[in-house]
Amino acid sequence: MRLQGNNSFFIIVHYRNPFIGSSGTDQYIRYQVDYCSKNGLDSFVLFPVIKKIGIKISGWGLAFCGEFIGVFSEKRISSLIRNLMAREKCCGVFIHHLKWSNLDALQRILSFSKEIVFFVHDYYSCCFQTNLLKNDVAFCGDARLYASKCSDCVYYSKSLQMVEKIKWFLGTFNKVTVIAPSETAAGFWKEVFPMYAGNVRVEGHFRISNGIEQTVRKIPENGKLNVAFVGDGIHAKGADLWYNALDCLSEEVREKYNFYHMGSHSPNNKNIICVPIENALRGNDYMTQQLIQKKIDVAVLFSVVPETYSFTFFEALKARCFVITNGLSGNIAKLVKENRNGIIIEPDTDSLVKVLSDISELKKMVGEYYKRASFRQIILEHNDAYKECFKYVEMPQEYGMNIPNDISTAWIADVLYRIRYRKML
Repeated sequence: MRLQGNNSFFIIVHYRNPFIGSSGTDQYIRYQVDYCSKNGLDSFVLFPVIKKIGIKISGWGLAFCGEFIGVFSEKRISSLIRNLMAREKCCGVFIHHLKWSNLDALQRILSFSKEIVFFVHDYYSCCFQTNLLKNDVAFCGDARLYASKCSDCVYYSKSLQMVEKIKWFLGTFNKVTVIAPSETAAGFWKEVFPMYAGNVRVEGHFRISNGIEQTVRKIPENGKLNVAFVGDGIHAKGADLWYNALDCLSEEVREKYNFYHMGSHSPNNKNIICVPIENALRGNDYMTQQLIQKKIDVAVLFSVVPETYSFTFFEALKARCFVITNGLSGNIAKLVKENRNGIIIEPDTDSLVKVLSDISELKKMVGEYYKRASFRQIILEHNDAYKECFKYVEMPQEYGMNIPNDISTAWIADVLYRIRYRKML
């Protein structure tokens, strides 16, 4: 394995291969890797690979500079790091997600570094239920774990053990810099990890600037309104409320709209035009391109849990969509207030039905947004504030000596992984 010609590299830890995923975290890592590559820094992306075929098969997946290299044992990964650092400079370790990682093994792999940068993308480090949905149903109110709130949740015991393990893992490093993409994310995370409250920096993923002037959008007075649910079609994103609302609308009302679902996990629903979004294959800007191409007037971003950031909000903003959200949506609701580009309603089906049933009022609100908005092109620039955290790491002489020589199943995991993702690698 050779570097791309750069003299330095940094390590990223994620819970899966971000170059074939379509989540907001996957997108952000791709932006980060691309930006750093253009600025002379290669990337060593590490993620756990676990397969079960009667027995547990596991290893560590490695993607170097965006290219999948293979699945390796803990011993082999540490050897690769040592060899790289013998001829190139390591500028740091970025932890983006710890889901599915064996933290004992990961700590041994990363033990050469005394410092890490920990990114808060969701609430997994606070609760095993990543979205803080109590028993997978409703938002539990906060990220803290305590018996009066959590004892009747199926995730309580597992979460207590997991959080203690993560605290142990973070505590093995001399310095932990925490980067949260919003005040919402920072606030929840600090509730669970108060010992690092002073280490938390709030840095949004994007910086917004304006480009050339664009044609002002107008709503056709007698035309249909194009409304899209944007994002994964799952409960945490409010998809079931959206589907139920459409089913509750009269045929007369439905005929005044074109309804879309732009994302993954789309249901078979005769009232919805489904547009699959595969940004890992088609590029990070694919969602925005589709919103513009389909002339979407209204984006429904209806998460029933506090979003830590929301790429979909910025994709909708760039496409000049009016946004319908609810008060539980965290950073989405905050951004809607700040940008005055939508409305915030109650997180229930009845509220959605009420808004959609009065199309004249909805058209009026969308039209007013178009009039007051600046119609210069919106440019989303990658926020590179994290580069201040880069710092050359020295390789300790004893690195790797505490890594066991266990019989590895990584080669089997490699074969199975390549078969599973053969069309995407």
